[in-house]
Amino acid sequence: MKAILLLLLLFTFDAFAYEKKAESIDFPIGNPSKTVILISKAEYLLLHNPEPFAYKTMLYQATVICRKNNDDINNSAQFMKELGIFTAYFVCLSDNDNFDNINNSINIFTAEEFIYNIRSENYNLINKYETKARVTIKQQRLENEAKITKEHCSRLGFVDGSNDYTDCVIQLSKGTL
Repeated sequence: MKAILLLLLLFTFDAFAYEKKAESIDFPIGNPSKTVILISKAEYLLLHNPEPFAYKTMLYQATVICRKNNDDINNSAQFMKELGIFTAYFVCLSDNDNFDNINNSINIFTAEEFIYNIRSENYNLINKYETKARVTIKQQRLENEAKITKEHCSRLGFVDGSNDYTDCVIQLSKGTL
């Protein structure tokens, strides 16, 4: 019993240390090549990346798209709102604009009502991409769990293809082993 408690404490400590280290690293999440442009206007963008919370990656991409859309190297994007786990709304801003133009753009395109309308008008499109990403992640999770279960049964000494191996996989999947 003491050995199990000791192992549990060691694994808990390692997991806690890893989590703290991961929080301290500032890196973008998401593969830029998987980002999809749902809406691309001179003033705003709607981007989707099938990896959860890839907003920083999409922000970098949004800046490039804003510069291209406005033919202005001084353009930048500002993250405004999550429209799902995988979808976000960005506003394009230019350093070349005068103060009044910048305030006007910010007031119009960052207003909650405007963003809500964009989301409502594109609800089916956003939902289609969000659902597809959720299904993909769920499939990946199930495949990973099956792989881990099979590896665990192999480490326990069961031979792949044997009845005992199959029973092991079934019992681990049910959580009864």
